[in-house]
Amino acid sequence: MTIDPHAHPPGEELAEFLWEQFNEDGTELYLDNWRDCGWSLSTGKTSGVLIAIMRRQDDASLWLAQVQSGIGWIGRLVGRSDREEQEGLTRILHCILDRSEQFTDIKWREGDFLAPDWTPTPD
Repeated sequence: MTIDPHAHPPGEELAEFLWEQFNEDGTELYLDNWRDCGWSLSTGKTSGVLIAIMRRQDDASLWLAQVQSGIGWIGRLVGRSDREEQEGLTRILHCILDRSEQFTDIKWREGDFLAPDWTPTPD
């Protein structure tokens, strides 16, 4: 599948490609158009680890993905954690992107998107 960054709605082909790849790797995710500004892949219908995919407004071919916890502040307060699941999905996402020739210049960052210390792997 070739992903057209200009297809409408933006990101649909990318999100479907990632969803298919995760499912082929044995990870069932739910796909949703997220508020008409991006896409989400999640491990649960109403909660779970979420991968948010959004396009940079100034560059149709530059996309950002954020892997985030599905546990709210109360859950974290009582000690719940899904850190291992987040890290596992991040590793799978990196493998999917890395093995496809459609993606170049893949960079990872934990924390603020504006920080300068991006790395080529999600270590």
